[in-house]
Amino acid sequence: MTDASVATGGPRPAIRLERLAGRHPGDDAWRPRFDHYVAVFEPALGPQEGPPASFDAAD
Repeated sequence: MTDASVATGGPRPAIRLERLAGRHPGDDAWRPRFDHYVAVFEPALGPQEGPPASFDAAD
């Protein structure tokens, strides 16, 4: 996450804007962005595990 996403409450506002525009992202809409972050940061940080088991994309 970036400082901007923390300051705005995270990525949820973007999802809300998508829904207001009539687009309904799927439950795994986060996956492409996560895969990109893994490719960029994994060499320095080690393996990335994805969201915790308690993650609910519907929130």
